[in-house]
Amino acid sequence: MATKSEIIRRNYDFYTEIIESEKTDQSCLYSLKEDRRYFYDQVSVINELDDNMQVHFRISRAYERKYNIHLSSENIFGSIPLIRFESSGPAHKNRGSDIINKKISTPHFHRFNQNGVEYAYHSERMKEDPDYADVLSRDFIEGVSHFYEEANIVCNGKIEVVGDMFIHQQYRESNMIFGGLSFQEKA
Repeated sequence: MATKSEIIRRNYDFYTEIIESEKTDQSCLYSLKEDRRYFYDQVSVINELDDNMQVHFRISRAYERKYNIHLSSENIFGSIPLIRFESSGPAHKNRGSDIINKKISTPHFHRFNQNGVEYAYHSERMKEDPDYADVLSRDFIEGVSHFYEEANIVCNGKIEVVGDMFIHQQYRESNMIFGGLSFQEKA
């Protein structure tokens, strides 16, 4: 069942303006934390419409190649993810949306339509290059970069993810690629 948001439906023009406006990530640095199920972090991004937006991400500890990223604006829309990315999982069927009953395989993005109904979709780059989907499912840094492109977030520098040696050991045997990820001993 598709997620519905009354606040986005009532404020759809403003929602679209926030998604399409340029946002800036000043630090571009994610420092992985961990709990039982995920490695995770969040960073602040700003734009002229909301100076307190957050990019959240989680990497599954149990499932290889499974991570998700989303942008929220808690001051304006609460905890609803305005745009989100899923690297793996089941295909979604968009019922009652602008994309007519089409199954959308992962990886894919989610946004809301003018009726406040969430729908899954592939970015233009994913449609143009079918092999890119495999890259996104394996390469976390590329996934973050592509999310930034789709969400119109500019990074003032290179995206970096820092984790400790325990996290490195968890993924050493997997097929996940962390690009610019650097690992450090826990203090």
